[in-house]
Amino acid sequence: METSSITAQLENLFSEGKHAHAYLFYGIGVADKKEAALACARIATGIEDEGVRANPDVLVIGVREGEQGISIDDIRGIGRFLSFEPYFGKHKVVIIEEFERMKTEASSALLKILEEPPGRSTFILLSDHPHLLLHTVLSRVHKVDFSAGENAQDIDKIKEICNTLSVLICAHKVERFALIEQMVKGGDHEDIFEELVSFFHDMLYVTLKQDALVSHQFHVKEYQRIAAQKNYTPRALEQILSRLVAGAHIVKTTNANKRLILENIALSF
Repeated sequence: METSSITAQLENLFSEGKHAHAYLFYGIGVADKKEAALACARIATGIEDEGVRANPDVLVIGVREGEQGISIDDIRGIGRFLSFEPYFGKHKVVIIEEFERMKTEASSALLKILEEPPGRSTFILLSDHPHLLLHTVLSRVHKVDFSAGENAQDIDKIKEICNTLSVLICAHKVERFALIEQMVKGGDHEDIFEELVSFFHDMLYVTLKQDALVSHQFHVKEYQRIAAQKNYTPRALEQILSRLVAGAHIVKTTNANKRLILENIALSF
């Protein structure tokens, strides 16, 4: 679906007061997601002025200059912001950019707010990499995909990635390390952490008997086979996901060796 059509549908929901209390706008590229979020914020607060950053009922948060992620102090700021009634009598809106870069303690604090959101408040989370988000957060937001639709070539590539990851996860330790070295050096898996997070997220949904939430439906039977073969429990998968998300953050924000970090995490596969 075209992003303009998505934005129009969202604006209608907000205009009619039928919107959810929390959204995740995701997909590569910032402009469309952010513009949609700002448009929804203007409608929700009743202030149509384009200068939304000057709107006292809208709070926009992102990674501060010099910081590696969104901090617990930022979340405390959200709490203070929402503790006051809306100035213009409608809603307060919190927009969080690059949500996947939120630090662990900040994610835990925000999760508590999302579980019991204050009245007349709406959260709009923006992310290029939703697979890096914990499923506890994903389960509490309405997801809106701003990425372009997948064509046949994209689907073939995704299937190839899923098949490769299936082999990697089921391989013995020595073979697993060899495959990791090959994948990292080959250049075809620049986003290997994101690929693995997506894969394990899907496997977690399968073990939780929530197949409808699986992103890659064509691979459900394979997820089931691997989960049974490896005796994965939801808790074990959550631990692997947590390590992968932390590893992805380190790789993105430092010069750490991607292969060594991934090999260390792969010991728990």
